[in-house]
Amino acid sequence: MRIPGEDHMRLDPSIRIRECDDIYPPREDTYLLLKTAQVEEGEELLEMGCGSGMISIHMARAGAKVTAVDANLAAIRCTLANVAMDGVDIRAFRSDLFTEVRGKFDLIVFNPPYLPVDEEGAIEASWSGGRGGTGVVKRFMEKAPLFLKPGGRILVLVSSLMSEATLSVLMSRYETEVLSTEKMFFEELRVLRLRPL
Repeated sequence: MRIPGEDHMRLDPSIRIRECDDIYPPREDTYLLLKTAQVEEGEELLEMGCGSGMISIHMARAGAKVTAVDANLAAIRCTLANVAMDGVDIRAFRSDLFTEVRGKFDLIVFNPPYLPVDEEGAIEASWSGGRGGTGVVKRFMEKAPLFLKPGGRILVLVSSLMSEATLSVLMSRYETEVLSTEKMFFEELRVLRLRPL
């Protein structure tokens, strides 16, 4: 819940999130992105890859007009079930990144699949970023500016497991600020705020 005078979102204990089979559940990366997020009442927000809907529901509770999308139809069903349980108003539909998205947003939030997987056929879409861990985020970064309002921003989570060289090229198109970091046992997570140059 957003508290006046605070810069970041707080975990709202009244929000109930039911985990769904075969859907990436809220984990450390989800919570880091959530606590870093800032949204103003009335802002239009797009959550890319909504999973169980935890971030979207928190943002809607804070007063944002939320659109949630995921390439996995089961994730949309999971999000909608949690939306109904928590009594918030969110548009949610299936979209492979931006393919079905229309309109422009003040904020786009994305916790992308980022674990590097080099072998074909070993792909699990909810966590695999492909070779170098950047396959999905690369496609996202190329299209995202087209869906931002003037002055709009992106919050994206990245990991030290991702190819730093590829990330550096992708970020060169944006004004980039590291908002938060968290060291895990085998990686470091960072939440970046991006604005197109």
